[in-house]
Amino acid sequence: MHILLLSIAYPPEIRSASTLTRDFAVQLRRLGHEVTVVTGYPRYNLSEDERDRMYPTVAVGDDGIRVVRIRTLPVHRVSPAVRGISELSLPFVFAVAAARYVHRKVDIVEVYSPPLTLGLAGTIARWFFRASLIVNIQDLFPQNAVDLGMLRSGPVLSFLLAVERLVYRFADVITVHSPGNRRFLVGHRGVPESKVVTIPNWVDIESFDAVRDGVGADPDPLFREMDVGARKVFLFAGVMGPAQGLDVVVEAAEMLADQTDVLFLLLGDGTDRARLEGLVRAAGLNNVRFGEFVPPERYTGIVTHCYAGLVTLTPFYRTPVVPGKLMGYMAAGIPVVAALNAESDGHDIVAKSGGGVAVQAGDAKGLAAAVRRLAEDPLRQKEMGQAGLRYARSQFATETCVGMYDALFRELTQGK
Repeated sequence: MHILLLSIAYPPEIRSASTLTRDFAVQLRRLGHEVTVVTGYPRYNLSEDERDRMYPTVAVGDDGIRVVRIRTLPVHRVSPAVRGISELSLPFVFAVAAARYVHRKVDIVEVYSPPLTLGLAGTIARWFFRASLIVNIQDLFPQNAVDLGMLRSGPVLSFLLAVERLVYRFADVITVHSPGNRRFLVGHRGVPESKVVTIPNWVDIESFDAVRDGVGADPDPLFREMDVGARKVFLFAGVMGPAQGLDVVVEAAEMLADQTDVLFLLLGDGTDRARLEGLVRAAGLNNVRFGEFVPPERYTGIVTHCYAGLVTLTPFYRTPVVPGKLMGYMAAGIPVVAALNAESDGHDIVAKSGGGVAVQAGDAKGLAAAVRRLAEDPLRQKEMGQAGLRYARSQFATETCVGMYDALFRELTQGK
């Protein structure tokens, strides 16, 4: 089959959407499918080596995946008005690019959302190529924006809800990454149960296995740059924005100022990073370090050498989102210490796996207590890390999850 993937991000951009789409495409190729990716031109969250590179519009990589990179209006680090205009233009830009650069018959169009408006591009491509459309919903927009106070009742919200209904209506299948997301779409958006399929997000466990096979290898230079020494590193890696609610980490760090063997390492960027750095400076904390995004090939080595991984969400969220970094920490074989909103299915994953501890979002005291107990019990740390790794192998391996998509593709195209 020929699979057309529409995603706003793809490597070399360092984002969860990039990694998921790339791993998805690679595994589909292994299964014998032809894969074309239409994506944005790399401009955000790039490693230093990639920032000045130029990329052709169309290229076929060593993995056999054909990638079409198109320039779009900016959607990050801009005003809400500019971002709104940019996201509204995406359906037309992506649809035109697909029609212009994709000439072979397409069997499946798969859209990664957010942004939700990209689902409209998928709808156009579905019609143009006479293909089946699958929309992979990662964030329940616009509900998450309402939760964060970024959207209120009015014409903008009404318009976005109309877009949401349109995308859900024309999708042949909607995939979500957890049961709670499925219940939300069925119960709160009236999507037919038969149309919503739960397929967990995947993680490339093999890449972490390769690092673990090099036991005794020197840690990444980042650990020396950050003056980690012998301290136990609790890592957060990813976007630092309002949705992550990272104030809870700073507050917990204040409570653990006496725990001299613990270091909080926050890698990434986002609209909240400067403010969080200001809070750390104002409190005079020496147990918190900030660093930039690192490319995936370095990230696996960094996370594997950490003591535990931090996953946080704001308490204002009312959607059951599961941050993808949770699966990454499990694949690395380190425990998860999470502060998640009550609705998040992450609580259930942590409990079922035995791979960590989860407290309620915003509970700094609970987070600090969980970190302290884990830091003082290396045996428990090792057992939790191994339990999480076993669970990741059974539930989140790329070949398992993408295999579920492969079966879905075959079901949708049967008889066509």
